[in-house]
Amino acid sequence: MMTYCHERAASHLGIAKTKDALFKTFYWPNCYREVEAFVKSCDLCQRVGKPQDKKKAPLKLVPVITEIFSKINVDAVGPLPVTPSGNKYLITAVCMSSKYPDAIPVENLKSTSIIDALLQVFSRMGFPKELQTDQGTSFTSALTTEFLERFGIKVVRSSVYHPQSNPVERMHRTLKRILRVLCLESGPDWEKILPQALFALRTVTHDSTGFTPAELVHGRNLKTPVMLLYDKLTEEDQEEDCVVNYVFELMNRMEKCQELAIRNMEHVKEKKLWYDKKSVERQFKPGDLVLVVASSRPTKLSVHWIGPGETEDEEEIPVLECVDKSKGSKLCELLEETRLKSKLSEAQQNQLEKLLNHYSELFSNEPGCTDLAKHDIGLEEDKPIIGKPYRMSPRQTEILKAEVNKMLELNVIERGDSDFTSPLILVEVPGKDPRPCIDYRRLNKVTRTQYFPIPNIEELIEKVSSAKYISVLDLTRGYWQIPLSKQKPRDMLPL
Repeated sequence: MMTYCHERAASHLGIAKTKDALFKTFYWPNCYREVEAFVKSCDLCQRVGKPQDKKKAPLKLVPVITEIFSKINVDAVGPLPVTPSGNKYLITAVCMSSKYPDAIPVENLKSTSIIDALLQVFSRMGFPKELQTDQGTSFTSALTTEFLERFGIKVVRSSVYHPQSNPVERMHRTLKRILRVLCLESGPDWEKILPQALFALRTVTHDSTGFTPAELVHGRNLKTPVMLLYDKLTEEDQEEDCVVNYVFELMNRMEKCQELAIRNMEHVKEKKLWYDKKSVERQFKPGDLVLVVASSRPTKLSVHWIGPGETEDEEEIPVLECVDKSKGSKLCELLEETRLKSKLSEAQQNQLEKLLNHYSELFSNEPGCTDLAKHDIGLEEDKPIIGKPYRMSPRQTEILKAEVNKMLELNVIERGDSDFTSPLILVEVPGKDPRPCIDYRRLNKVTRTQYFPIPNIEELIEKVSSAKYISVLDLTRGYWQIPLSKQKPRDMLPL
């Protein structure tokens, strides 16, 4: 009767509606508790439940940063309305010690734009010891990572789908609200009023420190229009002091401000006790069945939770292998640097090893060449592009010659005669082998743009979600395995 009243009569509406449908005609001892337990354990209701149903977890204390500008949190805001200068993004930065904010307008989120913005931030704050960013591709790209590693900056990544771990997100809300109000008053050019918004953030008292960010950085409050008006009204004559006394007074004032700020931040941590009163610390044991919040929902009718999944104990982080009766097994969450235990028996491992050895030619480090397709390079004009070779050291020249000879042996390139010449350069990355590259920038400007349909990633994942096993192929240097059309001009690599 509970099943009928909850699933048919009440259509999974909840505990109160199920009771109303059932108790009109039936009653038995302890029926209220049994109905509540039955509805709470309904699999469909749990998976369709709201994401807000998840209980709060206890707060994790963040260590207090005592050295100003030693740790900086960085993030990106946008896209915003395009300004007259062509910028539509903001690269924001916040010092975790003084809460001093900064924002740099950029045109796009390419790695080069990110690095230029970071250099502007570092020119004002100095190079930090630690930098925290999210998992955005602009911050995790090889170029940005190499730039930060060159300066010995430790990079910390925020958790996926958890922006609360990066305090700069809170500053975003305040900054966007200020820009929204000022744009309503002064016009849509937010880049023009950005300094005014940053000045406001730097001269107001921060809740966690009890001081303004400017006071902790400069040792004094910045002069605001209100303070200038006050000075003009009072017009008290101030005695001039020597530079030495001023410096010592400034140092003492900054030291006292920093001590009080640290004390205030420690006091703010006491709020954790009040927050944790309504929190529930959940611990998972191996074999527990759990539900996972769906990170993306293709349609409005998609469920908020997926699963159930079975947990595996791995460094106190649940690794989930979700099993759905209608869709089979599927991955619910991807954890970095997580080693999953092999579930294959010794006989199965031997069978897999024999299978790999039998098809060993498929796992070669030497790229093949397909005869199913050829790549055409269409040019907007037939005028040859002639580029001069770059100067290189004798060591780099020898490395390039060795790489070119290796590609000749693999039949990846061939000797030819062409009026088009593009310089060859050697890209050297620490920890990796030198890689030859061709500077095709001039040729790319006259290359006719070709458009290819790109499949939707979510649709591809949905197509294979019903499979129990999927095969993933990774071609060895796949861009070398597609030949060029013979009728198109080929570039000569000058050495």
